[in-house]
Amino acid sequence: EDSPAATLPQASGDALAALVTAAPVDAPVEGTAVIEKQFLVGQSFNIIADSVAGDPDDTVVIGAHLDGVAEGPGVNDNGSGSAAVLALAEKIAASEVPNDKRIRLALWGAEEIGLLGSTAYVNDLVANDPAEWDRISSYLNYDMIGSENFTVGVYDADRSTFPAEGVNIPEGSVEIEKLYTDYFDTIEQPWIDTEYSGRSDYQAFIDNGVPAGGLFSGADDIKTEEQAALFGGTAGVYMDRNYHTINDSLANVNRDSIDIFAPAIGHAAAALAWTAAVEPSPEPTVEPTVEPT
Repeated sequence: EDSPAATLPQASGDALAALVTAAPVDAPVEGTAVIEKQFLVGQSFNIIADSVAGDPDDTVVIGAHLDGVAEGPGVNDNGSGSAAVLALAEKIAASEVPNDKRIRLALWGAEEIGLLGSTAYVNDLVANDPAEWDRISSYLNYDMIGSENFTVGVYDADRSTFPAEGVNIPEGSVEIEKLYTDYFDTIEQPWIDTEYSGRSDYQAFIDNGVPAGGLFSGADDIKTEEQAALFGGTAGVYMDRNYHTINDSLANVNRDSIDIFAPAIGHAAAALAWTAAVEPSPEPTVEPTVEPT
């Protein structure tokens, strides 16, 4: 028999937990729940911009979601990733050496309610303009790069740490992972694998065969002692205790994290879109700097 389930605010959950704790071991706990459902119909949007230069038949898409949850201002999640994409746009426009591949920058809408913006974009191209879809050669995703208690996470395309069961990882994704890890190794910056799970806007791209990669500074995972030794911060505490709360504000963005991630984002764009850039290593990563626990 199926059991009913509902999501509760933290305060309500704490109150229920207190009742259960206070009751005798074998005593049933009775209560009445009033569940109100509200369905809203609204509109969202994506912002898409193409570089002037670059081969339109070979397009690198770089994106971040622009929306946030209703519970807070969403500065790290995901103002940080959106700001990185905007900063990259400025660098591309100012570059004296034109990019060889076309770069498409995307700010996605409605990620927080089901990856709706990026999924609609991909599905529309696949269904209505397959020739344009076939011009997309790779996708880079940036969702949270300024977490308060950060780690330097690289999407684990080669499955060296996380099995990624049931996730389609297109050919070429491992090479994208290596763009980041080779860069971090070169500058002696520690890094760890983070799950290649499809839990952000790269999902629709990989589902339709486009190789993808990205970076992540952490959300609701607990930082380990080993990770604290590598990246600083506090072990035993969430990587971003402000995640999806009213406290996800500019004051709680870690600028040291931004300073690590931003150059890596620029490096990956240059390596993919400029043929004069250093080619990625063809070998998959054997081990990250540290395995998360």
